[in-house]
Amino acid sequence: MDDPSANSPPVDPTGNAGNDSNETPQAGTFNAIEPCMSDQNGISCLTDASGVATIEFTTTMQPGDNFAVAASTRPMKYKFLTIATICFSLIYLLLQIACTQSARSQTKLELTITASKPSYMVGELNSFNFEISNKSNENVSFANALGTGTGYLKVFISKGDNNFKRYVGPRWGQDDAGYGVLTLKPNESVKNTVTIFWNGKPVISNSSPPDVIKRATEGKILTDYAFPEAETYYVKASYSIFFTKQANPVLIESEPIKVIIEKPIGEDLEVWNKIKGNGDFAYFLQEGDFKIPNYKTDEWERFRLKIEQILNQYPNSFYADSLGQSLEKFRTIEAEKKEFLEKIQKEKERPQ
Repeated sequence: MDDPSANSPPVDPTGNAGNDSNETPQAGTFNAIEPCMSDQNGISCLTDASGVATIEFTTTMQPGDNFAVAASTRPMKYKFLTIATICFSLIYLLLQIACTQSARSQTKLELTITASKPSYMVGELNSFNFEISNKSNENVSFANALGTGTGYLKVFISKGDNNFKRYVGPRWGQDDAGYGVLTLKPNESVKNTVTIFWNGKPVISNSSPPDVIKRATEGKILTDYAFPEAETYYVKASYSIFFTKQANPVLIESEPIKVIIEKPIGEDLEVWNKIKGNGDFAYFLQEGDFKIPNYKTDEWERFRLKIEQILNQYPNSFYADSLGQSLEKFRTIEAEKKEFLEKIQKEKERPQ
């Protein structure tokens, strides 16, 4: 294909005529690893139970070579797609090579969870440490995405009945998986600290058909708080390892850990009763921001006043520090936004 970054030598000696890759085969090579197979149209693959199909593509070794990839769920329809241009360079090829460790060693990765302390007050912000350790005798390479954005890391919570439900935090699973590759030597590990607090429960209309409601809610936590009441909970996690030679990711799971959530008393209980039924408080405590869209100015202002009233009425409450810190964080962000918008407005009003 034509190099999109230039139209003259030495990067693009053929101008806009295309065919700028400098090695053979110019188009790169798809690797038909089971359950994939090649045909006259390219390559086709069966998806796994999650609807995911993985295909290996080998680029040329020349830095600056360019490739275009198109995909379709229906045979022969790829010709009508808008082709996404993907510019591969040598560094990406090296990343691909680094990820071709054997499945034997990758399954010896171990996922563990530890809580920052053995118990929390209900409605208290928490932190959990997730760690992946290489228990094999070989180097192991995998997608460096132990964060929550890609969706590779999943967290499940149970009240002790082994009926684990999936927790989804703010912006979990909403990022692209462009995290590069991490290589762990034997006995090395990688860690990440995660807050498990506000839960993104499914939003669905009560008028929806029962089968739709069931599919949307099955296996998910349906409360705004991950730990909504004083109770003994169990938390476990799974992690999908990508960039292996296998068509499907390797899934590793942690052992569950016990988390005790304690009941507040006195004025702390009074504050909890004011905030426990409102997911906006959970989001605000965790993010220091309002879940309510700022164009809903009346609703937004009422919520802000509720926070200030709680702080004024219960200044010594267990929850006062967290609410106050979140409110201060929010005010700082809003001041920065206002300053930025004022700057933009002045730029617009400046004579040209």
